[in-house]
Amino acid sequence: MTDLTNTPELSESTEPAISYSTCYKPSLHLFPYEWTLENANFTKDKGKVFSCFACGGGSTMGYKLAGFDVIGHNDIDAKMIDVYKANHNPKYSFLESITTFAKRKDLPKELYELDILDGSPPCSSFSMAGNREKDWGKEKVFREGQAEQVLDTLFFDFIDLLIIDLSKTLIFLSGSLIVTSW
Repeated sequence: MTDLTNTPELSESTEPAISYSTCYKPSLHLFPYEWTLENANFTKDKGKVFSCFACGGGSTMGYKLAGFDVIGHNDIDAKMIDVYKANHNPKYSFLESITTFAKRKDLPKELYELDILDGSPPCSSFSMAGNREKDWGKEKVFREGQAEQVLDTLFFDFIDLLIIDLSKTLIFLSGSLIVTSW
């Protein structure tokens, strides 16, 4: 057990113990981090990306800043689709589960010519911080209002997109898996 008898009293001051300016040394950063949409240079010369489980488009912004052309996205949440569209104005937008998306036979030709297929499925069913086995096989509904779905099989539905030759590279962010030269 931790001994708290010698713990110093908390200060009434609102000043942090170590200031931001003491820790932060801009000259040590290797990459520019201060940017705005107005001055961002989206070159779109590194390849084409499609984002699954896209939410509001956080990974999409990273790809765009890195020079990729993110041509579309998929998500099951209608509210997130609206946010993504407002943030990124995608060429292709699919409001449906990844299971339904993977079974489509009517995808545009351009989606079969991707360089990267990106995805970050909900990880609560396989994360060490989640319920893991207790939730396997159970349909879940999130409070945000998405449709019911079995979360532990979403990764396999995502992999099915590679099997139909949708991309040269898969990036699975929740599990830190990168498959190249598929």
